Amino acid sequence: MFLILLSALVNFFLAGFNLLCPYTDVMYASFGIEFYSKVLIMEAAGGLFGSLISSRLGSRVKENARIMVLFLGAMGAALALEPLAALTGSAAVCLVPFLLSGTALTVFNIQFMSYVQLRADEAYLGRVFSIIFTVAVLFMPVGSFVFSFLLDTSSPAGFAVVGGGIMLLAAAGLAAFRKKE
Repeated sequence: MFLILLSALVNFFLAGFNLLCPYTDVMYASFGIEFYSKVLIMEAAGGLFGSLISSRLGSRVKENARIMVLFLGAMGAALALEPLAALTGSAAVCLVPFLLSGTALTVFNIQFMSYVQLRADEAYLGRVFSIIFTVAVLFMPVGSFVFSFLLDTSSPAGFAVVGGGIMLLAAAGLAAFRKKE
């Protein structure tokens, strides 16, 4: 049940992130480049780095849910740093949080799927994944709707809101795992 809730809430906040990303061309118009395309490139590069990192993690780490949640927190922290990066006035510095968040999100996703496969009974694995994906997908439109009212799409400060929410979610996940022990 915890994994279903975690997945749903992560997708809720990712909906806010996905809402903001196309507006980075407006947020960073002063750079005079197509910033959104650079954001997508950095996220893709982060995905590659994340898959390399995940492939290097040992099997004991893959069974540790805390590591998974720590990478979720790292993703939130990277997004929360975006408004600070914007203060530098450097396009390269502003792109680094997108690289870091893409890396952390990829590791989280891989670890999440591995954790579910290790913990769920093999006979129910398909059903478990079906429930996780269904609930997660249902939360994305809700997140888009909520964040369309809450976030200013012309300011990078919205990334701090989304990142802060993800960090709070990660902190709650760590607390839940600590309480479980």
